[in-house]
Amino acid sequence: MDVDFAALGGQIGERIVTVLAGHGKTAGGFARTEGEKIALAIRQIAEMVRDGEILPEEAPLYFDIQMQHSRAVLRTVEGIGLVAAEQAINGTLDLIKGAVTTALGFSLVK
Repeated sequence: MDVDFAALGGQIGERIVTVLAGHGKTAGGFARTEGEKIALAIRQIAEMVRDGEILPEEAPLYFDIQMQHSRAVLRTVEGIGLVAAEQAINGTLDLIKGAVTTALGFSLVK
């Protein structure tokens, strides 16, 4: 598992900031925190798979829980609508589908 999770969290947070800025919204603190939480969830899920606590097939279910949480957090930020929050989360999935899936050896995104 060759993933720099601190860097990944920063990349995810910046992706959220970029998408929200496209909607004229500023939520940098929330975006960066959610990016860190998503990266932490990825690390924890990868460790659970590695340690045999869950199957790779179960990993996307655990990951979806984190993504639902992040969606909910972004939706509560004043001025961020449902569409903007969803686009911000979907923007992070592009990062995760590629290099992270390759590094982990299994997919978190269905």
